[in-house]
Amino acid sequence: MAKIICIDDDRDILAACGAVLKAQGHTVETAVNGKEGFEKASKQLPDLIVLDVMMDDATEGFHTAYKFRKTEALKFTPILMLGERDLPAEVQRQGRGIPAGGRLHGEAADPRRFRGQGKKAARPEAGAGQR
Repeated sequence: MAKIICIDDDRDILAACGAVLKAQGHTVETAVNGKEGFEKASKQLPDLIVLDVMMDDATEGFHTAYKFRKTEALKFTPILMLGERDLPAEVQRQGRGIPAGGRLHGEAADPRRFRGQGKKAARPEAGAGQR
């Protein structure tokens, strides 16, 4: 199945993400901030990145996503952005223009959404996930 990295400063979300995706047969690695997540992703080259929008600072997730997109080995890796349903307008503006691959707003705890994204990563569409 797919290699997935979940990046979130909320350890409960990481545990839920890992449990749901592992139950589907995926290999899951977790990271508690963008720096750690980027380091792990650079070494492991995951099939999917699940990335929280707001971590230690309100835009850390977006900065990390930009970094992934500028890194040759990761620029085509799908990113599933997690965020609150009502993100501040300033934070929403930061996210425009990031080819993230998907966004979940306020639904991070819904296991059905994680399962669906994990299945997509395990069977990438033609042309997606090129490395």
